[in-house]
Amino acid sequence: MIEELRYILLFIVFLLFYTLYRIFEKYKYAIESKLSHITGDKDIGRNITKIIEIGIIIFGFLWVVSILGLQLFLETKIIHVKEVLLRFPKVVIDFTFKFIEGGIALFIGYKLANYSTRFLEKPILGLVKTRLIAKTVLRAIRYSILLLALATFLYVLGFRGALTSVAAGIGIASVIIGIAAGPIIMSFLSGMFIMGDKPFEIGDFVEIPSFNIAGEVVDVGVRITKIKSTRGNMVIIPNNEIINTSIINYQKEFPYVKIVRSIQISYDSDVSKAKKIILEVLNEDKEVCKGEVFHAGERLDVSPRVFIVEFGDNGINIEFWFWIKGYDLKKEREVVSRTLENIFTRFKEEGIVIPYPHRVIIQQK
Repeated sequence: MIEELRYILLFIVFLLFYTLYRIFEKYKYAIESKLSHITGDKDIGRNITKIIEIGIIIFGFLWVVSILGLQLFLETKIIHVKEVLLRFPKVVIDFTFKFIEGGIALFIGYKLANYSTRFLEKPILGLVKTRLIAKTVLRAIRYSILLLALATFLYVLGFRGALTSVAAGIGIASVIIGIAAGPIIMSFLSGMFIMGDKPFEIGDFVEIPSFNIAGEVVDVGVRITKIKSTRGNMVIIPNNEIINTSIINYQKEFPYVKIVRSIQISYDSDVSKAKKIILEVLNEDKEVCKGEVFHAGERLDVSPRVFIVEFGDNGINIEFWFWIKGYDLKKEREVVSRTLENIFTRFKEEGIVIPYPHRVIIQQK
């Protein structure tokens, strides 16, 4: 008799909630549209509709659990079917009121989570100065409020022992996850430091010597940084590795990029004329900086410079420096190529010889 009663109750509950769910599905979009019109916000209407839908499913599930628990109670206590039927309405009514109370707490928590993030967005953004960090903090606040609301909901329904077990499980899981996800957590914290200190930003051209990488920063996340290298590859580096190495930012502090090249002339060539030609070629190029610039309250000279650096085996090595504004790999290659080509042409016109490697062989008789 108990088994038959269980199946009858389960069937009735299934039909009841299936019918209720089908009715809700039929009028779901009408309800959502009406709520959106009342609140003046489509997102609020959509979210309330989702809460109702989830509430119907959870409510039906908990009714089934209640029935199964009642059947277990009957089997263990061996109560007469008549007494069970008399107790059943009270059990259902008590559970329904508890569910409504818990649902109200869950709804209030949901609304509080949404409104708190909207209310705190500007103050938090003003404190951290970075939108990505602000979003992360706001997301953490929102999830914390939602978790507290869910815990309150379960507590009202009477799942106190389950909450204690879940809390203990979460504590143990947190330790395990903390050990296993140590590198990820370190990358996350490093990302926060990078966003706070801002050694580079999206669009900056950086060089990381330890990784032999140079390129444009295209994304700075809380865990990884993406750099489009000069070879055209997308390089993804964990932030905990970036924060522990040196970085050259060509656009952060000093907006001028120094380029160093060298050339060799023969010992028979006129060194003074060669230096003069190099300076003339550099000064004629529009992309090459000339004169002095002001930076950080200081006067800095970015004019081209030419030096004799070494007497080599085959000739005299001359080194020349010049600056261009803003780092652009394509621009740098074009300027260097154009400069070397013009120097070579002028050297040929002026009789400056670029020597071939040669050796003097002495033969003893």
